[in-house]
Amino acid sequence: MSTVSIATPVGFGSSSCGYCTSPGERVAGSSFKKAGLVASRLSCGVYQRMIDRGWRRSGTYCYLPGPKYSCCPHYTIKLDALVFKPSRNQRKLVNRWNRFIKLGDDMDIDQDRETARPPKLTSVFCLTSKIHLSERDFVPETEKSRHNFEVTLEHSSYTDEKYNLYVTYQTEIHHDPDNTPIDFKRFLVRTPLI
Repeated sequence: MSTVSIATPVGFGSSSCGYCTSPGERVAGSSFKKAGLVASRLSCGVYQRMIDRGWRRSGTYCYLPGPKYSCCPHYTIKLDALVFKPSRNQRKLVNRWNRFIKLGDDMDIDQDRETARPPKLTSVFCLTSKIHLSERDFVPETEKSRHNFEVTLEHSSYTDEKYNLYVTYQTEIHHDPDNTPIDFKRFLVRTPLI
């Protein structure tokens, strides 16, 4: 049984751009949308096809940017996680992070360098295992770490901590200090995705 997607078209539109304008100088109508819709329900398959065609989503509002008439170009940043191969610098950074979690700051690493550094392996770098190496749930109970690193995945939700971070970001990056908990929920918590 397939999921039915339901949306209401709202047509083209424009808004002010929060990226290229100076503080206090937001220009109305500087970011154009060729098409827009408010989604009540979207299957992940339909949403993926929309993304592949250049659509963006903000809460339940979906829009197709109109770069020809907008002040800033929209860059699509996509990563196919199944074929991603980390660069040498990325691998070094993951290893450095894992050493930091296990051993502490740079001084501690220098003191324990001989005993802590694992021998070089000639095997292929496995991002999945390396990225989880320092997580508390993956560290054997017999091993001690100087730092405790824990990853928690959760559904999008409202908390005061998340809201305060959002307000700080909106104020400092987009020069938009007028945000409410309702704005936060509309933008980051509400979703039409099934």
